[in-house]
Amino acid sequence: MNYKIPIVGFVVIHICIGLSGCNGEEDNVQLEGDLDNALFGTWLFSEPGREFTWIINSDGTFVYNEQPGTWATNNGKLLLLYDDTQTIISLDYSLTNNGTILSTTDEYNHIMEYNKQ
Repeated sequence: MNYKIPIVGFVVIHICIGLSGCNGEEDNVQLEGDLDNALFGTWLFSEPGREFTWIINSDGTFVYNEQPGTWATNNGKLLLLYDDTQTIISLDYSLTNNGTILSTTDEYNHIMEYNKQ
């Protein structure tokens, strides 16, 4: 009988530890940086079989193919925070052709070019 008390204690302690990090609120991830006003507007990526629309707003929000989030720029990077994942995506970016072409490069060196609409 005495061996059940340590087992019950062990289980109770692990339940308390597991629940101690749960306060019912998600961590609120924040972006730090500036807003590059050259990025404001609607951008379109298009190639056969794929098309993506990206709306970048002056208030620091964006919508990428109906997925909303917030954005900022910092040290030459475009930082994206999708509302549903709370994960920051960092992209290298550049503007060419008098600011009408936005090129982004991800961590895997995938390049996408968007045309300003």
